[in-house]
Amino acid sequence: MSKDLATRERLLFGVALGRAKELLGTPQPLGTRQLALNRALQKKAVDGALLAGPRTGKEYAKFTLKKGLPTDQRPRTLAVENGPHSVDDFDGVIEEGYGKGEKRLIYSGTGVIKVGGSCQLGKINVHERDAEKAGFHYDFVAEGVDPHTESFEVNIPSGVLKGRYAFRQAFEKNRYLVVRLKDNSVLVAKPDIHLEPPDFLKTLRQSDRPVSVEWKDDGSLANVAIHNLRAVYRSHRPEGESYYDKLLAIEDLRNRSPVWLARRLFPGPEQEGTVLRGELHHPDGAARVGGILNALPEKSIRIQQERGPVEFYAWDIAKFNGRDLSQMPYGQRRELYEAVIAEIRLFNRHLHVVPAMPEGGDPVEFHRAIIHDPRGLPWSEGVVVKYRDSVDQWFKVKANDTLDVRVTRCIEGAGKFGGSLGAMVVEGPTGVESQIGSFQLTNEQRRWIWELRQVLTGQIAEVRALTVNESGAIRAGVFVRFHPSRSEAGLLMYSESLAGKDPGRPRAHSFGSNRKLRMNADYRW
Repeated sequence: MSKDLATRERLLFGVALGRAKELLGTPQPLGTRQLALNRALQKKAVDGALLAGPRTGKEYAKFTLKKGLPTDQRPRTLAVENGPHSVDDFDGVIEEGYGKGEKRLIYSGTGVIKVGGSCQLGKINVHERDAEKAGFHYDFVAEGVDPHTESFEVNIPSGVLKGRYAFRQAFEKNRYLVVRLKDNSVLVAKPDIHLEPPDFLKTLRQSDRPVSVEWKDDGSLANVAIHNLRAVYRSHRPEGESYYDKLLAIEDLRNRSPVWLARRLFPGPEQEGTVLRGELHHPDGAARVGGILNALPEKSIRIQQERGPVEFYAWDIAKFNGRDLSQMPYGQRRELYEAVIAEIRLFNRHLHVVPAMPEGGDPVEFHRAIIHDPRGLPWSEGVVVKYRDSVDQWFKVKANDTLDVRVTRCIEGAGKFGGSLGAMVVEGPTGVESQIGSFQLTNEQRRWIWELRQVLTGQIAEVRALTVNESGAIRAGVFVRFHPSRSEAGLLMYSESLAGKDPGRPRAHSFGSNRKLRMNADYRW
């Protein structure tokens, strides 16, 4: 019998034997991972580690760290995986067994946990242990991390352990290298845009200079840096923060094709080091965006599960594959970031290019369509005019001329407005204070501001003014809202209170392929 024939017969016999076992219900042998899990459970029950009390729920990998989680001063540590464990909040003394000693809970909360290609919310707890036999150490358990997981990431959003950590198997199966992840976001300053009246658009009709007239979204300005097939978003303010794990629908740029070969050949857009500038947009308006950006990841994700995801609209590019483009004329930059977004949208369709006036269009009519036409673009502040032959010669034409002012004091109302906001003292652009007595608010919103006046004082507000006197005082001012991208604490609370009820704003309209702004059906939270 030839060697090839013998090999073929053994293969056929193996297939037949496997089919017979399936038909007869023969138990399959345990894999090495399940055997290790069973042995760990048996050891745990025998050595008395369960004497602290009954545990409930599924058990996950437990990691022991002698020095605790990494810090900025000590960015790497080693961990040992030493048996399945439940995610519990026990805090006290274990009287008997191998784990005898004191167990102090130093963190318990919900974080973002990434295993393989999945991203989920899960409970995390960290205990400080002073055990009789094992000595002093820390225990780390994260919901959803099964024993012998090769690698995973966690984001602890608050508390003394706040940070993002990566666990990677090293040396042996039960030993892990734990690394504190770096912040890969990029800070790019807000552009200098000059405000012009609507009549400015008429002058463009007679101009021969090439110009781009673009939609000005009423969202929240952000920069996005692409690193390892991930889009990392950050506020434009120096004191702002990175929005890690809050915008899951627009963070992941990897190829999610079910075909392995497609993922292998085309893992994602080739945009490593590219930095885009743009606006974070939600169909509920700027207040909703503010609430999502200022909340912890757990709440941010759940809001978007209920209301739909935040989307990103690019309106400039700062770097292309790491190359600085600050001196490139805007017309060339526009063509470049249009191509970049086109490539990204092959893998994630929640990123867009900001809509612009068609070539040969009328700037006045484009502005009018955006502001007044109910079929126009949603949540529009107006338009931005950008000369294509210039680096940064930009002008903004707003639908309503508002001033950005700082709230310095809130005054209680009288009569029916007792116990609520009656007037507001603000500091204008010239430093002169003015009193605002008119509000584009409901009675409930007045009461809410008055109750939170201590926190909201100092925040940036938008005020519509009839005129500004030569002294700098605002005449006939009307309070519109807290500024959606320049407020900090005020932005979060204002957005939670008024989201969906932004006074004086029309309901969001749908446009283009973004008609409902719903979650991509292929994206799994």
